[in-house]
Amino acid sequence: MTIIERYYVKECLIVYLALIVGLTALAGTFEVIDKYDKLMKYEPRYTEILLYWMYTTPKYVKYLLPMATLIGTLLVFGQAMRFNELIAIKSTGTSMKRIFMPFIVISMVLAAMDFSIDSFLASPFNFKANNLLYRLKHNHDRTLFKTNNIWFLEKSDTIVNISRYFPDKGVIKDITVFVVDKDRLTRMYTAGTSLYNGSRWVLSDVTFYDLVNMTISRANDISVDKINALSIYDETVSISDEMSFFDLISYNQHLKNSGYDNQKTLVNLHAKLSYPFTVIVMMLVAIAIVTRLKMGSGTISVGIAIAISLVYWICFALSLSMGYSGMIPAFIASWLVPVAFITVGMYLFQKMPH
Repeated sequence: MTIIERYYVKECLIVYLALIVGLTALAGTFEVIDKYDKLMKYEPRYTEILLYWMYTTPKYVKYLLPMATLIGTLLVFGQAMRFNELIAIKSTGTSMKRIFMPFIVISMVLAAMDFSIDSFLASPFNFKANNLLYRLKHNHDRTLFKTNNIWFLEKSDTIVNISRYFPDKGVIKDITVFVVDKDRLTRMYTAGTSLYNGSRWVLSDVTFYDLVNMTISRANDISVDKINALSIYDETVSISDEMSFFDLISYNQHLKNSGYDNQKTLVNLHAKLSYPFTVIVMMLVAIAIVTRLKMGSGTISVGIAIAISLVYWICFALSLSMGYSGMIPAFIASWLVPVAFITVGMYLFQKMPH
């Protein structure tokens, strides 16, 4: 890497960092302000409001990193164009492709970072943010979401074990309930499938075991009011936002094994992998604009970049919606737009003016 390339790489990285810190802090602040009137009726402490801001900020790093890449590249090289720096570089015989090739590599690294931030930072912090809101409203934590083997104490006389729990489906698979009376296990019952009807759980394929009289009986479609800890369906929470890519793989497999429609989960699974490639798309857009337009008017160039970005995100959202509805396969819904834009961007990069 030449001295000139290192200079521009350093300048861009500094601008990227400043933009992502500023934009995410601002976005997190706007979310807190948006929810402030709803939060105040629960009389939260200032430390809890600050915690909510901290928990919500990481998800905006994931979403805003592509935009920071686009704007940062335009700012740095727009300045270089205005002072004729790139013209001076070209006059030495240096190829523009060589100047911008490190930025293609940087975009790939940033895409990998975007994926890692989503899986290891944004997803767990989204869970913490949603749990904080739930605790403020209900004065207790939500039941922790797991894909298997959940144990919890329900009231003082009931212990519940759940094999698989699907919050967004309102479904429990393979539940075992133990009833205790005076420190003695007196009864237990199991159910294959349980559905939440909005107020209570309805158990199907139930087997009762009377451990005092040692008898067994069976029933079907039994309503129970013993299980309340999982009644969190009044919350408008996207389960996929709380799970990493690897959690979604496990969750999707559980849905598939249980015979439930997993189309939406499949789309979200592929989208978690395809969205980071937006960073590469935005870098290619910025390079195409810098090398093809005279940056005398930065406002026009930034406007064109924002317009292209809006087209990209509208197309991406539309494609995901078609995937959710089943109109197109989940894989195509998540990858069609990123692959199409990257293909066009790489073609323009290859045809870059010398």
